[in-house]
Amino acid sequence: MIRRAYDRHPYKGKKELYEQGRREELQAQCLAGVFMGIVWKSLDRTDRDWRILLDIERAGGDEQSEVPDHGRGPTSAAWLEKGFRSVSPAGPPTRLPTVKAMEDRLRTITNLRHLYRK
Repeated sequence: MIRRAYDRHPYKGKKELYEQGRREELQAQCLAGVFMGIVWKSLDRTDRDWRILLDIERAGGDEQSEVPDHGRGPTSAAWLEKGFRSVSPAGPPTRLPTVKAMEDRLRTITNLRHLYRK
């Protein structure tokens, strides 16, 4: 549902497109962290392994790319960590759009689509 709303939303320009892309990617990082938090110990991974993974994540991000569409490395690592610590798809309170917010936005866009047709 998030992806469908992302694909259908009419963006005003590249800046807004990249911002929405970053939000989607950071939300994905949070959900990835939730998954990792659930399975981490069963994979026989250590706390040191987790710290190494976060360091790798911090070193990546938009700083390593020409297209600013995934977020800065430290921000990405922070959302991964928040998801990991929450171990719940509801996750921590965020400023990122929730699934419900994206669904509501998609319904609004769909209902107003006739305004964009010429």
